[in-house]
Amino acid sequence: MRPHVPGARTLVDVVIAIVAGLPPSACMLVLGGDYVGPNAAAGDVEVDVARETGVTPKLGTLRDTFDSIDPSKWIQTVGAGYTLGISNGQLEIDDTTERSDWARLDSAVPYDATNSELSVNLVNAGNAASAAPYVWFKVAPDQRNGVEIGVNNAQLYAKVWVDGTASTVAAVSYAPASMQWLRLRESLGVTYWEYAQAKGSPWVQLYSENDPVLLSRAWVELGAGAWPGIVGTVLIDDLNE
Repeated sequence: MRPHVPGARTLVDVVIAIVAGLPPSACMLVLGGDYVGPNAAAGDVEVDVARETGVTPKLGTLRDTFDSIDPSKWIQTVGAGYTLGISNGQLEIDDTTERSDWARLDSAVPYDATNSELSVNLVNAGNAASAAPYVWFKVAPDQRNGVEIGVNNAQLYAKVWVDGTASTVAAVSYAPASMQWLRLRESLGVTYWEYAQAKGSPWVQLYSENDPVLLSRAWVELGAGAWPGIVGTVLIDDLNE
């Protein structure tokens, strides 16, 4: 399912909508067929802006306060024994039965992460703050490559995936009070893994290196999992807000 611009009949209508303030991620529609999404109106058409214009929206345009799980932004994967939903305006991921599995959100469309960023408020890392579960935030051009920041076994870590092999390139003791915000940022060919105490606080660099993977067209993944399973709750909020 792709999101749509209500009333759009042509690519021009979508471009006008973007100029008017809609994020590009809300305008990924495909010319040549009637739109059949949940908010469709008679005559609406889909226009794939990335395909028709050759422009992939910047990663920073993906924004979410998690008042709901927006299907135009996210695709859900929920493993056995896990739940994923919204609680008090935050994304909540629960391992309910000590199952070894995971739950995650994947972005519905790719983004250009070059000279852009992904920041998120990790409100509660759950058992990852002290034990085996993982909480992760990943930007990946495909299933075998990507850059990741997260919490596991009481450590804040930076990870790189290359050709299916994951390497933890940096890790420090996780301090929830001073690491409430996490960020993956790319600038001029360099990727940065960073954290901050609060919104608006200075960012602290965990690690940086020349871009290890292609980031000009990449998907976002955020999730939590446990191997072995441990009952617990993870809370996430304010992505790029």
